[in-house]
Amino acid sequence: MLGVGDRILVLLWRGARLHKANKSTSSTRRATQCNQGICIDFGFVVQSSKDSERVRRLSGLHGETCYVLVRDHFSSTLYDAALRSKAPPIEWLTKWLASKCAGPTVDSKYVRMDLGGELGRCQEVLDLFTQAGYAVKPTAPNSSHQNEPVERPHRDIGNSIRAMLSGASLASRFWPYAFYHFL
Repeated sequence: MLGVGDRILVLLWRGARLHKANKSTSSTRRATQCNQGICIDFGFVVQSSKDSERVRRLSGLHGETCYVLVRDHFSSTLYDAALRSKAPPIEWLTKWLASKCAGPTVDSKYVRMDLGGELGRCQEVLDLFTQAGYAVKPTAPNSSHQNEPVERPHRDIGNSIRAMLSGASLASRFWPYAFYHFL
């Protein structure tokens, strides 16, 4: 009687192939054109704190405390902006949509975002994307993996900013310049 390992060898010898399960055919991350499918998220360098010295030390030269990232599912291009507050970036998103939005002839446009107050729970942000023809697909609570294409770069950005600033012996206040240089 053949063992499991022997049976696998016999199957491979006979030319049998092991197949992965078929990938989903849903349009969740199946963009076929640039900016047809996007995801958006905030990243924070410093959040509000009782330690005002820490906030002052880590804020950018012009008061920046956070950044917003938009990632295209088709090309993996990252679009960015360093911001002074966690307030919804309505003005920046309006400009971005005017210049980068997939055209009206593109079917199945979608945007993924978490339900954070600055994006997913802001009616003005939702209206912007709806008017541009995007279906808004919020992620489930505590499920950052559902928005992974834009969540993953946060770690790389943070590590790169720290490396650039420490390598150049620059103060933390220069983080927006390192951020833009990295992207």
